[in-house]
Amino acid sequence: MDNLKKIGLSALAGSMVALSASAVEMSVSGSTEMSYVSEDGQTDTGAADHTGSPFGMNTSLSFSGSGETDWGTLSLTRTINDGLASSLSQHNTLDMGDAGKLSFDSKGGDLTGVGANDDLLPYAYEESWTHVGTGPVSGLSSNNVIGYRNTFGIVSVSGGFNKANGAGGNGDQGNTGGGNAGSASDIYITVAPNDNITVGAGYANLDNNSGVDRTEDTNQTIVQAKFTSGPFSVGYLTAHQSGGTTEGYGSQEHEAYSLAFNVNESFSVSMGKYDITFDGDGNTGDVTETSKGFGAAYTMGSATLKASFNSVDDYGGTAGFEEDAMDIGLTFAF
Repeated sequence: MDNLKKIGLSALAGSMVALSASAVEMSVSGSTEMSYVSEDGQTDTGAADHTGSPFGMNTSLSFSGSGETDWGTLSLTRTINDGLASSLSQHNTLDMGDAGKLSFDSKGGDLTGVGANDDLLPYAYEESWTHVGTGPVSGLSSNNVIGYRNTFGIVSVSGGFNKANGAGGNGDQGNTGGGNAGSASDIYITVAPNDNITVGAGYANLDNNSGVDRTEDTNQTIVQAKFTSGPFSVGYLTAHQSGGTTEGYGSQEHEAYSLAFNVNESFSVSMGKYDITFDGDGNTGDVTETSKGFGAAYTMGSATLKASFNSVDDYGGTAGFEEDAMDIGLTFAF
């Protein structure tokens, strides 16, 4: 990590709140990854046998800094990813000591609530649903979220609130336009009685802002637990989602587990399964999407070679839609 020169900073400046830190120490870190991703099968598009180049690369540069204010330590982070469609994440955090941490996640931070804790099961590399499955309940979108988190002994609390959930990030004194409405909030509570056991539960409520008649608000709940003993880690997750569709149909029941094993300090492997049961629309029965995956990672200094082999049956609750994916990546951190 390279230190850059100290600069003056006026952060969170606006018509309502302004915090000033007279001297901020800036630093930059990053990583670069080269990948090979091969997919085969049918997903929601019904297109079989994916074509195109499987090779890719992403370089991430993260600029961060912190400085003291009258209210606590103000930290900022700006990350640029040249290989992603979403090329920038940006967020600020105010650490007030025992009073906790306030944050503003303008884009892409996933700092608090259900979004920051959507799947904490142990994996050597990617989750079992990556590239193939629907994925877990996700709480708020990571745009314009006001967050708070704190720890009280063995209990940690994390939550967030935003307006017009899903709308893009804003510049200073901007807004996302009159077509976006509604609000969203979530909370996640973690209990860690010792170094071996972690249990967490969360809830999210997302107002319907689609403008479609009779579309219900989305409600999500999640409970997950992880147990670690020596080189072994095992995790279990259950979640529920309702609303978000017309006429009250479309609820989801999630259940997942994973097992990870550290062969040694450098090499780890894992396997997992993630099921989502989709409620029928009144004319069809329930259908369960099942994702299964195996992952491995080997670290050599600043380099990590990793791979995942995932598959899904009945993707999106549609019987017969299947997908297989192989992801091999080589990452260098600097």
